[in-house]
Amino acid sequence: MNDMPVLCERQGAVAIVTLNRPEKHNAISLALTTALAETIRELEADEGVHVIVLTGAGDKAFCAGADMAEALERQNQGSGAQQPGTTGSPYNGVTEVRKATKRTCRSRLPITSSALSTTK
Repeated sequence: MNDMPVLCERQGAVAIVTLNRPEKHNAISLALTTALAETIRELEADEGVHVIVLTGAGDKAFCAGADMAEALERQNQGSGAQQPGTTGSPYNGVTEVRKATKRTCRSRLPITSSALSTTK
C-alpha cells in the first residue's frame, strides 16, 4: 500500500486524484489537505489537464470528513505541539485545512467527485 495521503494519475486530459487514507475512511487530515492543495496546484500548472476527478481509496467510504481524532489530539497537545510549517495555537491545523480547502475550491480546473474507488 502506498503511504502517500494523495495519489494522482493521468488518463489523457483527466487527472484522477485519490484521497488515500482508506484505514480512516479517507478522513481529511492536515497532511492530506496539504498534499491535496499541492497536487491541485501542480495540475493547474499543467496545460494538458482539463478536469480533475476526486475519489477515495478503498471500498468503505469516499471521504468521512474531517479527521476528528487528529483534531482532538492537536487540541489536547496544546500550542506547544505544532506541525511543521504551522504556528501559534492548537487550532492552527484547522486554519491550514481551511486555507488548503479554499485553494482547492478556487481551482481554475473543474473538479468533480466520484464515489467509485479507483484503488483497493
